[in-house]
Amino acid sequence: MIICMFFGHISHAFSLKNPENQNPKIQLALLLDVSNSMDGLIDQAKAQLWKIVNELAGMEQNGNPADIELSLYTFGDDRLLAKDGYIKQWNAFSSDLDLISQNLFALTTSGGEEYCGWTLADAVDDLNWTGRASDLQIIVIAGNESFAQGTKNYIESCKRSNQNNIIVNTIFCGHCPDGKSLFWEDAAIRGQGKYMCIDQDQQVEYIPTPYDSLINEQNNKLNDTYIGYGAIGSKRKEMQLVQDDKASSFSSSNMTERVLSKSSRAYSNASWDILDLYNEDKDAVLKLEDEQLPEGLKGKSKKEKIDYLERLRAERKNIQTSIGSLSKERAVFIEQYRAENSTTENSLDAVMLSLIRAQALEIGFSRKD
Repeated sequence: MIICMFFGHISHAFSLKNPENQNPKIQLALLLDVSNSMDGLIDQAKAQLWKIVNELAGMEQNGNPADIELSLYTFGDDRLLAKDGYIKQWNAFSSDLDLISQNLFALTTSGGEEYCGWTLADAVDDLNWTGRASDLQIIVIAGNESFAQGTKNYIESCKRSNQNNIIVNTIFCGHCPDGKSLFWEDAAIRGQGKYMCIDQDQQVEYIPTPYDSLINEQNNKLNDTYIGYGAIGSKRKEMQLVQDDKASSFSSSNMTERVLSKSSRAYSNASWDILDLYNEDKDAVLKLEDEQLPEGLKGKSKKEKIDYLERLRAERKNIQTSIGSLSKERAVFIEQYRAENSTTENSLDAVMLSLIRAQALEIGFSRKD
């Protein structure tokens, strides 16, 4: 099946000057149909999360790296309430990648009414969008029934997204002409985004490389530099390891993508990891009570705490550098493989990476690598 694309005209007027002196931001809200026929779509989303994160993590604007926030909604789930449109927000905008992974792996399908316009309205109205035209604010909604179902009109939802500089991209799971007749293309046009279609049952293609095992070997070393603090530290450390297992359950290549994400600045866990908190706010670490500190820092002087954390920071930096070098060699290998072999390009990650690149470039983002 050939990917069908409609590149909407993005008419945002903007200035790249950021009056709030903040890093540029990329906000992505992923809205997934979880009705009975969508098991393949959910599996693709689970398998390709880290590849999409890595695409986002490589973005910068005017030399400033982008901060990344992801939100996840599902719709079409008859286990939920009709008064709520059979819609669930799994997480609002968050940079907590392990939480997002956990939520994706919790998804299951069930029959229900698929109200695209209602889901769009919830995402536009309820999420904390920046509203800055220089930021990339995008919704990606994927499903396979009529976009016009439900009591909330998708045309009005798209109009409100335009008013807030939010781009609406639609992905129809099926044949492109069917999606057009079911208003998925019209929604993308009205949302100033892009219409695409995929085969939701297509098997995710993995390209194994000689570098995967080398990168994945670095993961245990990287994990050792994450040390929990406070009431949630041990639970969040356990979550980190569980999400490693989830990623590796798909393939070694998928696990590699997760490790690359974990070695990027996008993977920040200041809420539970003592080193990330130190990197974000040194004084906050030094103000923690002894009972909140990990064992290695309890009862230590200020100087001893700083020395410990500086050594840990240097250790993590060395591991990240090693992973970065291997990642570049892996990227060259994959590029050569694709040049020499026929590879499929009709899965969720392929179309999402395409639209993210195009829409990011449109408003002044670029790849820092």
